[in-house]
Amino acid sequence: MDLSYNASVTDDVFTAAADSESSAKLPNLKRLNLTACPVTDKMAPFVLLKLPGLRELNVCQTGVGDGTVSAVFFGCPQLLVLVASDCPR
Repeated sequence: MDLSYNASVTDDVFTAAADSESSAKLPNLKRLNLTACPVTDKMAPFVLLKLPGLRELNVCQTGVGDGTVSAVFFGCPQLLVLVASDCPR
């Protein structure tokens, strides 16, 4: 799913989905591109809890920090590609 350069894709979207027991996991979502979206480390629980089949994640030019990159890398067993360049943190 390519959501890159979308100013509407914020931490609030991911936080609400991660906290909601009614929102289902998305086991078939394999790719997520968040390049230049205004997201930070707050989006990590969504990725870890709701995307068990994620294989590719792109968080270039976002506010995601080292801790989130590490958590996603180790917490998503099927992850093959993690792109996190140009993140200021």
